[in-house]
Amino acid sequence: MKNILVLLCIILFISCSTKKKDNDLADRIDKYVQGKVDFSKFSGAILVAKNDTIILQKGYGLADREWDVANTADTKFHIASNTKQFTATCILQLAEQGKQVVY
Repeated sequence: MKNILVLLCIILFISCSTKKKDNDLADRIDKYVQGKVDFSKFSGAILVAKNDTIILQKGYGLADREWDVANTADTKFHIASNTKQFTATCILQLAEQGKQVVY
């Protein structure tokens, strides 16, 4: 019984220290990005995850400067044609590997 109690205490201690580390990391990332907002006028949304746990999910800056609308973690961004380069790169990598690319 004593061994089980000691084991439970150790597990509790490890889980608490891991959450503290994740909170410290989230605070450091938040301060860094907030500095970018203040000095470089960065605007966007950030999601930082470790394994299956979300550490930081937050919007920064303005989504619409004209109407003074702030970004949130759920802000939808218009990405236009930015994904075309990534798709082309993936297709070229598959072709290099000798895999058949079907259009």
